[in-house]
Amino acid sequence: SINTTTKYLKELEMIGLIERRIRGQGKPTIIYVKEFCGESTSNYWHAFFFIPKILFEEETYKKLPLLAKNYYSVLLEQAPVLIQKGFVDERSAVYTKYSLKDIAKVLNCTGPEVVDLLKSLNNNDLIRIHIGASGDPERIYPQRLS
Repeated sequence: SINTTTKYLKELEMIGLIERRIRGQGKPTIIYVKEFCGESTSNYWHAFFFIPKILFEEETYKKLPLLAKNYYSVLLEQAPVLIQKGFVDERSAVYTKYSLKDIAKVLNCTGPEVVDLLKSLNNNDLIRIHIGASGDPERIYPQRLS
């Protein structure tokens, strides 16, 4: 909806990713995407998570909630660091140990939303979850896209 789009544009402008220039009554607003320059240029791509296109193009994954797609991309991005830190089990499978609270904090969402996104990812074979005694995920294993 227009209200939702306007809200997102305001948020992007607030955090400095875009600049809007309103041209006047009846004329469209011009939106400029701000460029990163100077020292930050070399680290530019490290500031983003990349979401695999297949999650949007393949029928199997199209209905996944966007929050689930975002979390899956976070898991994929973290895989090399997890390997480096020894988060590899006896079968050489990479895992992470985020609690529901930690995931909610990373994604800026609620606990029930985290449970829903984990269920969605698990049901679509994008993660495997081992539940601990507390009921929290003990280990989350990102799976390869099929």
